[in-house]
Formats: sequence, C-alpha cells, structure tokens
Amino acid sequence: MAGNKYNDKGGGSDTICLPANPTWSNYSDGIKGNKARIYGTEFNDDDGMFPYAVKNQDLPCAVCLSRKNTQIMIPGRNNCFEGWTKEYHGYLAAEYHSHNSPINHICVDFEPHFLPKGSAEDNEHLLFLVEAICGSLPQKT
Repeated sequence: MAGNKYNDKGGGSDTICLPANPTWSNYSDGIKGNKARIYGTEFNDDDGMFPYAVKNQDLPCAVCLSRKNTQIMIPGRNNCFEGWTKEYHGYLAAEYHSHNSPINHICVDFEPHFLPKGSAEDNEHLLFLVEAICGSLPQKT
C-alpha cells in the first residue's frame, strides 16, 4: 500500500495498491528532478485498538476477490499476475510532490494522445510521473 507523504503538498491524494514484485518498463533507480513521489504506508497510531503493537508497522495492500467483475489498478507492473487479464498499459502520474494541490493517482497511457495545438505552457492542472521512495517501500531486489 502506498500514497503521498504526510507533509508533501502535492503528489497523489489517494492510497493505492502496489505489487510486492514490480516489473518495469522504462525505469532507473534514484530520485530524479521533477516528479511526483509515492511512499509506503505505515501506521502512526497505537491506542490499544489492535491485539498487538501496530505503530510504525509498514502495511501491505489487501484486495478482496469478487465472483462478479473486479477491476483494480496496481501500478508497478507491466505484465499481469497469473490468471489476470491486462486491460491497460501506462505510467502512474500525480501532482508534483511540493505543489499545493494533490490529485488522485492516475494512469497515463504508454503512448498518450494529445489535443491538437495544445502545446502552450499554461501551468494549470499539471501531471508528473511518480517515483517510488524507499523506506516503508522496500528496495527493488
């Protein structure tokens, strides 16, 4: 499970599932310049609600399987788990990590289409590719 850092102003505003075993398209390690960022999720509360200590524990993502049609976006893979069907291929994007307007993470098509004559730098609603930050998210092995 992953999302925006608690004190980042921009980035994504939602929590998403990430696979434990990512597969990559065009990727290189390291923090790059103008990107959104995504971090692993951890509990920051421990008021006795659970039968054991949960504070600072990193959380995986849990998905319930339905006998009906199920759709879920799990970024971090460019191929499907066994028994799954690929519907889409692209990159994860959100707002720049220090901007004041976080937005939901979205997929941007691997080969995006553009509006005609839409190349002016208006700096309005902006998208940046997301990079994973290790810590609560384990390093790629």
